[in-house]
Amino acid sequence: MTTWYLLESGAGDGQPSGPHDIEAMAMRASSGRLRSDSMVARVGSADWVAASTDPELVGFFRTAPPTEALATSSTAPPGPALPPGPGGDYAFGTAFELGTTTFRRCWGHLVIVGLVFLAISVVIGLPQGIAEGIGEASGDRDAALALGLFGSCIGFILQVLVGLPLFAGLVGAAGNAVRGRTEIGDLFMGFRRYGTVLLASLVLMAIGTALTVAAYLVALVVATIFGFSGAFAGGLAGGGNGAPIGFGAAFLGFAVALLVAFLLVALVLVRVVFVPAMVADPALGTLSVGEALSRNWQQTRGLGFSLVALSIVTSFLAALSILLLCVGYVLVGLPLLIAVLGAAYELVIRGKAGPPPIASGVSG
Repeated sequence: MTTWYLLESGAGDGQPSGPHDIEAMAMRASSGRLRSDSMVARVGSADWVAASTDPELVGFFRTAPPTEALATSSTAPPGPALPPGPGGDYAFGTAFELGTTTFRRCWGHLVIVGLVFLAISVVIGLPQGIAEGIGEASGDRDAALALGLFGSCIGFILQVLVGLPLFAGLVGAAGNAVRGRTEIGDLFMGFRRYGTVLLASLVLMAIGTALTVAAYLVALVVATIFGFSGAFAGGLAGGGNGAPIGFGAAFLGFAVALLVAFLLVALVLVRVVFVPAMVADPALGTLSVGEALSRNWQQTRGLGFSLVALSIVTSFLAALSILLLCVGYVLVGLPLLIAVLGAAYELVIRGKAGPPPIASGVSG
């Protein structure tokens, strides 16, 4: 169901109202608050346009009464719009259903996007593979080590400079597919504001690295405490069981602490993972990295566990598709993963973005 923001004719403050559904827009057309030259913006769109140019609103300005135009518009096939409301109502089931619907509707496009993404990812990794291969073929251990290190550095640099902006574009392209836009060029959206997207990606990488290191340190501290406690308890029990009990307790403590720590890391990362895509997305204007971080964090409040569960389930299904002679991953698993990613981005981020900025000269 499509919803719109509206610069109402005669509004004194010049501020947009909405979002409004089709019935509310019909009432405003009847009262004269919505005219053919009134400026409207679909939820999720970056542009204000005249109401007479919107395919679902144009019927209000023909000779037929607004009620008749409403009936005609309501029975028309839904356009590539976001879910209703200022962001839709995100839920695990809603996002997964929207993702599977997008998968069925845009399957061919998603397959091509996935193939292009995989191909570029392979090309990015080629220098590292070539350097390591030359090193191994040389038979010189020092040369192999040096070339391997050199290849790893080149691969890391390419991953940062190309791979991270490409992933931001993948998220944006996935979101556009949910809305029905199937342009392969959207995959390169991350290069639109390259410097800002790169900075956002590096900030996200730094956050992930810091949290991962912290998780390992916490797990080691817990393992040490469990190990000493187990060894002490085993020593008191006698029989020379202190060392085995201490080792077992340390291993158990490390495993449990690491599992809990990484769950907490995942809960944080899913709340900032969309930041690079947000600063690249023209539908959201020109956000700074700080603004995107703040908005992403706020708009995912209370959704951490659901987003982690969605990513786990979708990734598991994508992994299962590899069993279909690996072709299943390209034809099913990866397109589904992209579609669900886009659904989550649309419901959580774009739908809550509010009205687009009002350019100078645009008025109701």
